[in-house]
Amino acid sequence: MKRLLLSYLVILFLSPLTKTFGQPGTLITDFGDQGMTIIDIDGRTDIFNDMQVLPDGYIIAVGRTEDEEKSDYLIVKFDQDGIPDLSFGTAGLIRSRLTDSANEEVESIIIAQDGSFYVAVNAFDNTNKIYILKYGSNGLLDTTFSHAGIFLDQSTQRVWTCNLIYLTSNQEILVATESGSLIRIFKLLSEGTVDSTFASDGDLILDQGNNFQRILGISSIVGPAGHSHVMVGENNNASGWNYHLFRISDAGQLDSTFGVNGYISEDFLPNTSSAYCVTTKSDGRILIAGGWHNGSVNEALLAQYTAFGQLDSSFGENGIVLVPTMGNNIMYALRILSDGSIVAAGDRAIIRVKPDGKPDSTYAGDGILDFDSFGPNVYAMQLDDQENTIVAGALFNGGNLDLMIAKYRSFVTTAVHDQMDQASSVRVFPNPFRDRIQVTFNLQKKSNCQTYLTDLQGRLVTEIPPRLLLPGHYQETLAVDRNLLPGVYLLQQKFENRTVVFKVLKL
Repeated sequence: MKRLLLSYLVILFLSPLTKTFGQPGTLITDFGDQGMTIIDIDGRTDIFNDMQVLPDGYIIAVGRTEDEEKSDYLIVKFDQDGIPDLSFGTAGLIRSRLTDSANEEVESIIIAQDGSFYVAVNAFDNTNKIYILKYGSNGLLDTTFSHAGIFLDQSTQRVWTCNLIYLTSNQEILVATESGSLIRIFKLLSEGTVDSTFASDGDLILDQGNNFQRILGISSIVGPAGHSHVMVGENNNASGWNYHLFRISDAGQLDSTFGVNGYISEDFLPNTSSAYCVTTKSDGRILIAGGWHNGSVNEALLAQYTAFGQLDSSFGENGIVLVPTMGNNIMYALRILSDGSIVAAGDRAIIRVKPDGKPDSTYAGDGILDFDSFGPNVYAMQLDDQENTIVAGALFNGGNLDLMIAKYRSFVTTAVHDQMDQASSVRVFPNPFRDRIQVTFNLQKKSNCQTYLTDLQGRLVTEIPPRLLLPGHYQETLAVDRNLLPGVYLLQQKFENRTVVFKVLKL
């Protein structure tokens, strides 16, 4: 592998937006410098494509940086305050190239439970190559994975491009690729070998008769038949560009109970629509975000589906929410907060809507945080342990695109506690914990309740299922696998009209 040294590294800072400090949607000024960190490498185009948060709160962002001839793949590590971690790589980053002739970039990153991470690198030359690399949290390749830490896709059927990778609940890796009219999905086992039992022969090929199609987002859900994966993206066919959804089983088979034989292509919107991200709710409903071209500019698009693939009429207008913004806007990142509100981020805007899809006027006045024409392009978003939004992407800065990472104040009304929430007498103990957490609370009236533990990426660890409780005092036990990796987790106690969130430490 060829390792490229930096010519120079310049870190720039921006002032916060002209909003009152502390209001929902404002920059958190103790992150970076006044809420935002901008990195310019060699004075050329630099872009973050994806980002994840490690169990310790450190942040890994990935993308590309250009030199005079080619582009290199790029990995940057930040501490919890948005400052590059100088102990990682060279001056806080890894800038490298797997081949001498290709333009390379990291498209996607996933974090394993132990803090190691995987990145998907596209090396664009005459025959595009797909690499999956595994790194330790220290930035060194994990040589136990595949071949010295590097998996090279050996498929010779066509020229494939990787759009994203996704970590399943059992720490296996789904790889979504496209080549013109075909989508190909395969699975890597944790040691870096192809799972030959996936989709019977190792490859799931999706051909819906479109001129072009690709997968851009994946989310998982547990149903009666076990784990399944919902995938969204876009296709081009006789009716134009449309967004689409697939659902497959963990074994790599299309789920015939979803849509039409596991597939939905939506062409009811005029002009062009696309879906870039998806998340699933605990009740099985599916939320997607992307964009719709109204004939002149793009509008932010949100859509909600039932577990069986029908548009959910209780959300927005017949399941669809369209949000016009100042920019030519497409939503690339999507999160659901503990109170059920929805945040989406994309080109020069962040939007927030209520669980039913109506604008949330408590956020930035009208539910839309608009940036000007030189504002951030957001391609990735994650939450910290207090549900503040961390965004990453690129910022136009004096002629080039520079790397951008920022943190915006959460607009969730729920605080994150350590031991006890006085308002509802909810208490958790012990904290830190080993294999169980006790939750006590008082109910003044009958209420539906749910208790669940997630990691900082929002992935479910364990739960006490929803139940209807009568008024009274309750003490319940949440059992936790003793082999769960140490680190910080979020315990959420949901009532009908309120969610209380506790930050808990697993020893």
